[in-house]
Amino acid sequence: MYRTFLAIGIIVAGYHGLKIVRRWYSGSSLWVNMIHLCIISPLLITIGYHGKDTPRSAYELLLMAGFGAGGYHLFQLVKSLEAWPEPEKRVLSKLGPSYLHSMY
Repeated sequence: MYRTFLAIGIIVAGYHGLKIVRRWYSGSSLWVNMIHLCIISPLLITIGYHGKDTPRSAYELLLMAGFGAGGYHLFQLVKSLEAWPEPEKRVLSKLGPSYLHSMY
């Protein structure tokens, strides 16, 4: 099982390293690839290399990164569904129809 972590860590590092080079020249955003290259892949490689002797902190950091990614994607999902009204819409609705009639 630990060799799987090692292999996945190496694949993630190679893939995101290549994506960084490609995106650098195209001028695209690099932050997702940098997080994977600098944080996720070293954690996976560390866990895979050390096996059962891996410090608990490596697992905790990987778990925190996973929860952070889950929270980020949940926020993006809620945002894309427009689950709450825009701030401008709320302000106008609080002012009432008399304010809108006086504007026009």
